[in-house]
Amino acid sequence: MLWVSNADGSSARSIATVAANTSRPFATRWTGDAQAVAYATDDSITVINLDGTHIDIRGLGQMRAAGFRLIDQRWSPSGKRVAATLQRSTDGKTDLWIGSLDRRELVAAGVFGNAFFGDWLSDDEVLVESDTGVLGALQQPGQPIRKLVDTAAASPFFDGRRVFFLAGSVGPTITASGIFVTNPSVMSVRADGQDLRSEGRLEVLGSLRLDGIWPDTRYLMHPRASCGAPWSARIGASRSVSADRASSGSISRAATAPPRAPSSYCSMACSARMPGSAGALPPRQQSRRY
Repeated sequence: MLWVSNADGSSARSIATVAANTSRPFATRWTGDAQAVAYATDDSITVINLDGTHIDIRGLGQMRAAGFRLIDQRWSPSGKRVAATLQRSTDGKTDLWIGSLDRRELVAAGVFGNAFFGDWLSDDEVLVESDTGVLGALQQPGQPIRKLVDTAAASPFFDGRRVFFLAGSVGPTITASGIFVTNPSVMSVRADGQDLRSEGRLEVLGSLRLDGIWPDTRYLMHPRASCGAPWSARIGASRSVSADRASSGSISRAATAPPRAPSSYCSMACSARMPGSAGALPPRQQSRRY
């Protein structure tokens, strides 16, 4: 059964029951408008509205037959479009697909090497990161990626105003959680690709991914070698960064889960808003696999 409740656990109720003869749901996500919950099965992405009605976006079955499994789904702000990243377990190859509630099917996004979808910049464009170091935005399936920066970059995070990302040596090894950057610097750019800024170089060595921003200017991230609690790093007045364990702040929580078979992964969800911004942005919930 699929249950929903208020943040404090009140008003809990079931909105869906999964039949015993169907595959176990996974990759559960709220849609962008927070009016429905989407999850994947072996055959489709199912969207359950809060009133219990549902829509199935078909296409996962044929991809599963080719060895691909959905590892992430990102919903547009309106909750009408979904960007799905699939990965083949035998060699780690990824494939990108875009679907919508109107067409109720998944369409191949294009050939971009090993790539992952990121946050939606709007209802029209979604971020794409590639193991070639290309970071950009895709509008429609079959179209070329609009590059945001010329430098090698990955691990984007959109706070509603700017795209924060890690610049440095990208890949080539990727995991189901995405693409990691070795000994990176934090940079940001506007969604239109203008006003590129350096946010500081991390003093934390290793292969990292960026997951969010604490209100006290620390960045929430995790290293490739660890599947434990995420780390946070602060850029101080000297523009250097020191790392410590993520502990507190109005981000407002970061949760990890231990690995589980058949594919080991941890999942993290955080709510974050850009620190120091005039007119506070509502918290943005991000979901990462690592």
